[in-house]
Amino acid sequence: MDADKYPSVAIPIARPDGSSDPKFREKTRVGKGDLGVVIFRDKVVPVFIADGGPHNKLGEGSTALLKAIGEDRCLQWSDGHCERVHDVSVQGGVLFFLFPNSAIPDLTPETALQRVRDDALRRFQELKTAH
Repeated sequence: MDADKYPSVAIPIARPDGSSDPKFREKTRVGKGDLGVVIFRDKVVPVFIADGGPHNKLGEGSTALLKAIGEDRCLQWSDGHCERVHDVSVQGGVLFFLFPNSAIPDLTPETALQRVRDDALRRFQELKTAH
């Protein structure tokens, strides 16, 4: 997965000792490949879950996500790829809406951006209009 091209997030999957921790996935039914929407200020960015991280951290985002929300951390871009990144978090105000069991089968690099965008935004709209 090209983190410089595809907006994505990580979910908590590892214990402090490095072993796998299934609690987050069991409680939320959210896993790698599922879709979501990240909101920051006036930006709504469709994402997919591409990775896992520490047990106590939700929302680590790809360089493409940070750029899409207007918080680019790349210090040096070269041919569309980040060569040097300023590794600091967005301080707050970021909302994550993740959709369980929403992975799209048969994504390809050519179709991923559009299909994730369309499906994640559709799901988010349904969430907003649900009664």
